[in-house]
Amino acid sequence: MKILVISPTPTHPQNAGNRARIFNLLHAIKDMGHEVFFMHVQTEQGDTGAMRRHWQDRFVSLPYQYPLASQPLSHKLRRRFISMVTSHPNFHFIDDLYDTRIDHAIRTLHEKEHFDVVLVEYVFFSKALENFGTDVIKIIDTHDIFTDRYRIYEKAGMKPQWFSTAAKEEQKGLNRAAIILAIQEKDKHFFQTLCARQIITIGYLAPLMRSLRTRNDNKRILFIGSDNPINIEAVDYFLQSVFPAIRSAVPETELCLAGKVANSFPHIPGCMPIGEFDALDDAYSLSDIVINPARIGTGLSIKAIEAMGYSKALVSTRTGIRGIEDGEGNAFLVADSPELFAQYVIRLLDDREFLRNRTEGAYTYARNWNDRNLKELMNLFYKNGEHHDS
Repeated sequence: MKILVISPTPTHPQNAGNRARIFNLLHAIKDMGHEVFFMHVQTEQGDTGAMRRHWQDRFVSLPYQYPLASQPLSHKLRRRFISMVTSHPNFHFIDDLYDTRIDHAIRTLHEKEHFDVVLVEYVFFSKALENFGTDVIKIIDTHDIFTDRYRIYEKAGMKPQWFSTAAKEEQKGLNRAAIILAIQEKDKHFFQTLCARQIITIGYLAPLMRSLRTRNDNKRILFIGSDNPINIEAVDYFLQSVFPAIRSAVPETELCLAGKVANSFPHIPGCMPIGEFDALDDAYSLSDIVINPARIGTGLSIKAIEAMGYSKALVSTRTGIRGIEDGEGNAFLVADSPELFAQYVIRLLDDREFLRNRTEGAYTYARNWNDRNLKELMNLFYKNGEHHDS
């Protein structure tokens, strides 16, 4: 089938979990033999040159204008009123981030290519689906639940970030599609309370790289992440509450920070701010031990699945293994306290056999996880493709 993907998030570089999720999902679809076109609406900047080289003549880049600035006063007053009466500090209507100026380009491309499927990244871009008729299969890749998302931040004492809406608004967006992709089972169950659409769980498809050997001679541990507030809070918690006990037991231990999160911790003893990286392989080559000390979060924990795909021993908070709870013990270690977190890391640093068993368990889990999700993805396009052809 000929598939158009409309995304506010770029596929290059893959230096954040949502970018990697989109890139790997689209490549899995492409590997099934489908023709994938990628339309990037520039709400966030990416490497346009790299995307053009990768997607070639199936790449379209569209400029974006933040629509809230041009909305009428009545719309702004209504949002402010809803925020006040519902205690919803960053309330959004479902289409608040959608720039209708892109509609003409979408329709023009469809008239030229005659797409069989359109897949939109994020429910708040679901209005793009209204440019297509009933002859096109319409899919939303949700990534997350946005109903009352602000509560997660407020509970942690943090300022709400990004996009949050009400259940009726999310329902409105979901009902524009025939098929909803949930990133984990918990999300699927929630979406089922909002709409009667076909809802399928397709988790993050992790790169798989089996480690040929484990090493603990360099005494390094690794955290990879962007500079969003959740990652910054996680690293700060680890440095304040966990790392001192590890350094006391194993003084030569170093914490490698890869990704933009490193910019927030430039001068910490024992901390190596690696910064951004060209390829995931380079980042994961730094250590056999990966930590995920996240204390708040939504959706699937992509960084946890990714680390296991690279055969890394993973120590995480319970929040950091959202959507993959069934792997606890065999695939990764979960620490509900700073003391237990430190104990697990220290043992991995000192006990080579324990480390080897954890890396084996991690890789096996990630491989089986990919197999399950690829099967769901293949069934989705096979069954709906058959129905579409008929």
